[in-house]
Amino acid sequence: MHVPLDQPHYGVGPAGMVRFLRKYATFRGRASRSEFWWAQLTLAIAGLVLLAPGVVAFVVVFGDRMAFYSSDPATTPAAPFGAFADALWAVGLIGIGALVDLAFLVPTLALAWRRAQDAGLPGGIGLLIQLGGGLLAGVTLVAAVAPLVLGFLDSSAKGARFEPSPSPALPPGVDPAAWHAERLAAASSAAGWTGAQARSAPQPVAWPTVR
Repeated sequence: MHVPLDQPHYGVGPAGMVRFLRKYATFRGRASRSEFWWAQLTLAIAGLVLLAPGVVAFVVVFGDRMAFYSSDPATTPAAPFGAFADALWAVGLIGIGALVDLAFLVPTLALAWRRAQDAGLPGGIGLLIQLGGGLLAGVTLVAAVAPLVLGFLDSSAKGARFEPSPSPALPPGVDPAAWHAERLAAASSAAGWTGAQARSAPQPVAWPTVR
C-alpha cells in the first residue's frame, strides 16, 4: 500500500528505513511508531559502521603502546601520553566517523518532532526530549569509559607502600633485593639512622614477583 510521504505510515516494514531518509528535514506532519523504530535501527547501523572501526582501533593500539612504554622504566611515567599520541590516527578515524554521523542529526530531530505530533503533543516537546537525551547519553558515555583508563596503567613498585606487609608482592621486572634495599635506605633516611643501624636492621623475605 502506497502512503504519501506527507502522511504517517502505520505498520510500515523495512521500507521505513528509506522513508526516514527521504523525509530528511521534514518537520511537518507526523511519524508513526513503526516509522520511528525503523529509523532508530537505521541510526544504530549507521553509528556502528561509522564509529566502531575507530573505537576498536583506538582500544587495541592504545593498549599495545601502553604495554610497550610501560616495559621501560625510563618511559613508564609518560606511558599514557605516548600511547595516546601513537593512537591519534584512530582518534582521527573516530572523528571522521562522528562528522559523517552528524549528517543524521537533522533527520533525527525532524523524526522526533513528527513522532511527538503523532502522539498529540507539540513537536517542540519531541525536540527537547531528543536533544536532552542525546546530551545525557554523551555525558554517560564519557563517565562510563573514563574508569577504563585504570586498566591500562602498568603496575608500579611504588604501590607496595600501600600494603602493611614487610614483604609485599612486587610487579614483574622489579628486583626484590634492590627494592628492599631502596626501601630500607628511604626508611633509614627518614628515621635518621646511622649506616651501621641500617645494615643491622632485619631484612624481609623477598617473595616471588606476581602480576
